[in-house]
Amino acid sequence: MGASRRLLVEVDMFVKDRGELGFIEFMFPTLAAHAHLCICNPSTLKNTIHWAHSWTLDDILKQPGNFFHPCKELDIHDDWRQKLKETGA
Repeated sequence: MGASRRLLVEVDMFVKDRGELGFIEFMFPTLAAHAHLCICNPSTLKNTIHWAHSWTLDDILKQPGNFFHPCKELDIHDDWRQKLKETGA
C-alpha cells in the first residue's frame, strides 16, 4: 500500500486527537475519504483481494508463494503450519 504525505498527516492528526490508532484496513481509506484525498485501487489487485473469504488448506496449497490473511481460526494455525512445512509450500 502506498500512502501520501497528506494521508500520513491525517493519520498523525487522528492519533493526536484520539490517542489511538485504529485498524489501518478501514482507517486509512476512511481518513482519506474524509480529507477528500484520492483513493486508488490498482486493477492488478482486482482478482487477488477477497473480502471475507473462508480459506481452506487446499486453497493455500494450490497457490504457493501467496499471502493469505486472515485465517481467524487460531486453533488450526499450528496444524496448517506443520502441513505447509511438510509439503515445502
